[in-house]
Amino acid sequence: MKIAPDLSEDDKIDIATVVLARGIDGLIISNTTISRPDTLQSKNKNETGGLSGKPVKALSTQAVYDMYRLTRGKIPVSLLLNYSIVLNDF
Repeated sequence: MKIAPDLSEDDKIDIATVVLARGIDGLIISNTTISRPDTLQSKNKNETGGLSGKPVKALSTQAVYDMYRLTRGKIPVSLLLNYSIVLNDF
């Protein structure tokens, strides 16, 4: 099951409960988010849509720890990293 990294704690608890009850084989935490960290400096920082890569690495990594904790280590949890480079003005 693939989930977003910016879920609330309540959402994470709900997902962990269902995953454990249903015997889901594993979780993938994607680092694509619709949130925008305050530290984002790109001229495109106000664009809508999914943001991925280094700006949300900490958020994604925390989600992995949270889901591992909430599933008590019984479900494999992986982090899907998507470091993309967009070339503009060429």
